[in-house]
Amino acid sequence: MKINGLLAISALIMTLFPAFSNAYAQESARDGGMDWKVIRQHREEVLAQLPPEKAKLYKDAMHQVHEKNQALRDQIEKMHAEIKALMTADTFNKSDYLAKNAEMEKLYAQMRTNMLEAITSVAAQFTLEERKTLTKLHMEPEKHDSMPHKGDTITPQPAK
Repeated sequence: MKINGLLAISALIMTLFPAFSNAYAQESARDGGMDWKVIRQHREEVLAQLPPEKAKLYKDAMHQVHEKNQALRDQIEKMHAEIKALMTADTFNKSDYLAKNAEMEKLYAQMRTNMLEAITSVAAQFTLEERKTLTKLHMEPEKHDSMPHKGDTITPQPAK
């Protein structure tokens, strides 16, 4: 294969990589190798360690933020289709592709901000011990130490 052909293939791979890695990240975010039944069980076990009114406060806040973020999720879903159309167009427009991805990243950032605001609002109403319990649900994202994954078993924690 000629050098120009190799360069073209390399350029195509580098151009497609953000879309593929973003799609992979989306799939990982949805599943992430995690068993959602186990995660719900984990969440309920952690919330059982809180006074019932505080657990309800947390659940209500999470329900509200998920409702608030639904419109953003809908926009993101449409953007995925638009990004795919840009990627598969006869003529690739790099600036449009980058702009659409930047738009989508802003929506993701808004969703994270909404979640952060909800958690902050709840945490402000919790005692120190209750906030420590809350950290079992919201750990540093790169660690995932407290999140169960497929195949994990959960050891029930005694309620306090």
